[in-house]
Amino acid sequence: MFKLKKFLIVATHGSKNAERATIPFALANAIIKAGNDVVLFLAADAVEIIKKGEAEKINAPNFPPLRDLLLNLLKSKTRIITCLPCAKNRGIKPEDAITGVSFGAGPELAIEMSYADNIVSF
Repeated sequence: MFKLKKFLIVATHGSKNAERATIPFALANAIIKAGNDVVLFLAADAVEIIKKGEAEKINAPNFPPLRDLLLNLLKSKTRIITCLPCAKNRGIKPEDAITGVSFGAGPELAIEMSYADNIVSF
């Protein structure tokens, strides 16, 4: 019998590498489509993606637009946690973020790691 799995995806790439920025979002969408649960934790340069208007600028060849992947995750109520220290290092404030993402740090990541059946990092 199929058992629902929980995945934690840690993304670290932003607009400087469109392909690496897009892959975690594409994988998260595939995991959800397969009936599993995903938490996406954005760290390092990946925090840039949550800025209003930023996802629209990232388009990797042969992948769906990052904006569409992100919107689908938000519509499916996927938890997207943004590393607060990483955001602060890049001058990103919570009011700069798109609706539907949350902010956290090491403790939130550790909690999600303890709940996850699988952890993937990009």
